[in-house]
Amino acid sequence: MSRKSLSRQSTFRSGQARDCGTRAASQKAQATIDLQVRKFLLVPYSMKAQAQCPVTFTSRVLGGKWKARIVWALLRNENLRFSEVRRACPPISDRILSKELKELEGWGLISRREYSTIPPHTEYSLTDLGQTLRPLMMAMAEWGAKTQETVVAASK
Repeated sequence: MSRKSLSRQSTFRSGQARDCGTRAASQKAQATIDLQVRKFLLVPYSMKAQAQCPVTFTSRVLGGKWKARIVWALLRNENLRFSEVRRACPPISDRILSKELKELEGWGLISRREYSTIPPHTEYSLTDLGQTLRPLMMAMAEWGAKTQETVVAASK
């Protein structure tokens, strides 16, 4: 091999090494941003940020496809294990259920109790603050029972 080809190979290799270092730093920065976004989505807003409208605040707390169903399942049963909550809310995935439960726990609406038995299990229940949602959930259930047929017929 000539010296020129050796120097090209070493330059190429050292260029790759620099590129990998830059790529690793970029990936680390992206991971930091992803972590910050995840924390933002899981940690509730401060009360000051939500002081605008009570309906907006309630929608933020119970918004989404699954949170109201999870709260409803916990209202009907005092304590539920993870798999029981999942069965009460089909077809929710484990990942989404875990995320929603963490958000509700972050808001102080549900409590999580871990048992260190073999096999380990976790139970979820509503806190006293979560129990204050009972009238709201009952009103939603009553409205749904009364108007379900009318709404379905109107949507066809």
